[in-house]
Amino acid sequence: MNMTRLSVAFIACLPFGGTLSLLRGQSPSPSVDQQLHSQYRVASVDGNGRVVRPGSVLVVAQDGIKANPPSRAGCWYNSHKPGDRIKYSTLFEVTVPADLRNQVRLLQVGEKVMVISLVVKSEVTFCVQTYTGNPDDPPYRAGLVFQFPQKNYVQPANLKAIQDSITEVFSIDTSTSSEPSMPAPGEQQGKTNAGQGGQTASVVGLYVAPGGRQLQLNPDGSFSARGAGSPTTAGHFAVNGDALVLTFPADGRSSTLRIHDDRFTTLADRWPFGKVI
Repeated sequence: MNMTRLSVAFIACLPFGGTLSLLRGQSPSPSVDQQLHSQYRVASVDGNGRVVRPGSVLVVAQDGIKANPPSRAGCWYNSHKPGDRIKYSTLFEVTVPADLRNQVRLLQVGEKVMVISLVVKSEVTFCVQTYTGNPDDPPYRAGLVFQFPQKNYVQPANLKAIQDSITEVFSIDTSTSSEPSMPAPGEQQGKTNAGQGGQTASVVGLYVAPGGRQLQLNPDGSFSARGAGSPTTAGHFAVNGDALVLTFPADGRSSTLRIHDDRFTTLADRWPFGKVI
């Protein structure tokens, strides 16, 4: 297994440089990415593992998942194929500092974890963090890459089989009260600034920028972002006045964009691309 594949276990902040314009009237059909992000809500956490915004809590259903304390190494690499057991990559493990390898532990069946990252591409990659409900308990993180038999398997027609593979390892904990309720319609809407008359406007939709960058803002407050030649990243967004704040859950970092009607720019107002009709 090469290092390109291994890198999917580490979620990096996708840089946004430029204006992203809403494609009016275009509503992308539900994809596997959207379906899974709707089912598994991604939490926001800081670099120390403190939960800033809760996400879905899962129960570990299969043993053998290695986890490490929060660190720059991201989430420990584990992989799973339908009907198989958890596997590791020795190539990945030799790249990790020895002191971190000595802190790794196995998650136990029945242990609860919270989803802190979910990336859907040719594989489905979860990063989860242990969840006890006690903020004083030291957290551990594990990455799990769900792999499938064919290269283009991650398609809507195979959604049920993909979900079944995930439930071989994780089940959703329905007893945990930390899971936030779905926002009411319009709750994630932002407002234009006072100079625009205080007119409210929804930021939900698909935005694009020159160079092939795309940003999908979903009604539940989650987003997925993709750059030309870059893997898809995901997280949560919030609107604060005329600022759109994107939070990347893997390390708690965030990016802030300025809202101008139905387009976004960087805070320096560079790259003033026009609106796409």
